[in-house]
Amino acid sequence: MRRSFLLLALALASSSFAWAQGSSDPCNPQPMPGQGCVAFDNTTGYDSGVPTCGPGAFGIDNNVYFEWFVPEDGDYVVTTCGLTSVDTKIVIYALAECGLSPVPLACNDDFCGLQSRVVLDRLQQGEYCVLRLGSYPGTPGGTGQICIEKFEEGSNDPCSAVPIVGTGCFPFDNTYATTSVGQPVSCSLITNDVWFEWTATTTGTHWIETCGQASIDTVLAVYGFPPCQLSVPEVGCDDDGCSGTLQSRVVIDVATAPTTYWIRLGSYNNGPRGSGQLCIWPPYTAPLAQFVGSPTSGVAPLNVAFTNQSAGTITSRLWNFGDGTTSSATNPAHLYTSPGTYTVSLTVSGPGGSDVRTRTNYITVSHPAPTAD
Repeated sequence: MRRSFLLLALALASSSFAWAQGSSDPCNPQPMPGQGCVAFDNTTGYDSGVPTCGPGAFGIDNNVYFEWFVPEDGDYVVTTCGLTSVDTKIVIYALAECGLSPVPLACNDDFCGLQSRVVLDRLQQGEYCVLRLGSYPGTPGGTGQICIEKFEEGSNDPCSAVPIVGTGCFPFDNTYATTSVGQPVSCSLITNDVWFEWTATTTGTHWIETCGQASIDTVLAVYGFPPCQLSVPEVGCDDDGCSGTLQSRVVIDVATAPTTYWIRLGSYNNGPRGSGQLCIWPPYTAPLAQFVGSPTSGVAPLNVAFTNQSAGTITSRLWNFGDGTTSSATNPAHLYTSPGTYTVSLTVSGPGGSDVRTRTNYITVSHPAPTAD
């Protein structure tokens, strides 16, 4: 997530909710804030016997309960990840359990090690939820924190896509996403998708990609009109377009700026889901490597200053000095300690590809003159 739950927990430690421990009475859940973290203690919680999820689905021990009102429309994540040593289970209901067996809105066991995390999609401001937190059957309760935060790593709803502006990399997470209906893609099978509403602020060619930014098999589709509740044509679509990887890249040409596009990012054909980054590159030119060094000859030890004269959109550089050493600096200096002739190369890379400039036998290092006895 974009902010650390641990930092958020510390920031809220002095708030009016920081004393909350959770209620062991399912009829009187403990209030908790719209967003933030509260302490829990389920050392002596209530055992209700109401079914839950995951291994040992028909049991959850040492329950405590919180009530929560949705502060604003959107998606939310509820988690104990990294916030306790208790083997937790989390269940979310739309009403109090009090003498009932309500159907869970969401439930999780062991999302992150022995802790839990759920995502609640498309909630509306003012909705009422009850959070049930307990221990895996047969394991002890304890203390920790439970946190709620608005989930902004891509919306699962094409009618309320997460807005992003300009260029850069933006986090996504489709772990709990469902598959949009009524909006097929032409290039592949896309499932468990999240949506972004991107406003381009510059004209020209842009790359929209997950290349090198995710471990899951992604599919991307881009639309020029809001795809909410109707089928619209794609501006671009791609699956596995990143040079032998399972990630994707769509190249579009922005004729005028500002212009808004809708980006759909999902997994291939019900494959694994997860998190990563969606990156949008600005207009670019292909990199062209060039450099000079000075001096190019002399006696050992010889210190050579290299000047990078490369052109184009460059995001990384790799120098090879010919003596087994390398550098990623823009304008490095290198000390040659042994006599010899050295070939130097510079590789520059960017969204437009890579280029190499090699200067063969470029540096000559001589033996120092003998000293008189």
